Amino acid sequence: MNWHFVWPRHKNSTINTLWYSKYKDRIDYFLFDLKCYFAGQKTPMESAYITGTTPIWLSQFPDFVNRMQLQFFVNADYEVLDIASGKTQIVDHLANSEEIKASLKEYVSQLLTSQLL
Repeated sequence: MNWHFVWPRHKNSTINTLWYSKYKDRIDYFLFDLKCYFAGQKTPMESAYITGTTPIWLSQFPDFVNRMQLQFFVNADYEVLDIASGKTQIVDHLANSEEIKASLKEYVSQLLTSQLL
């Protein structure tokens, strides 16, 4: 697999810096934010999507997922899978910081009590 992220360079907040500050680097929440943006909704990361040449670089959501080889994080209908649930649930709303913290805490707890380690 060739998993990598390349973001356009610009002086304002970038996708990479906002992704961490808004979603603590959770790929599922970032992808849902991007999907909402493509659907015409206001999102916490919108400012990075409209800065500089980024609008030219971004494409529609399915195209972006396919080009970046992120199919592992979506189902066949391009619904974003919640990684903290083991990808058994779909992300259905823009998460706030408290939800992200609780989700990460629950996920780490599950990992520690599972046989995955």
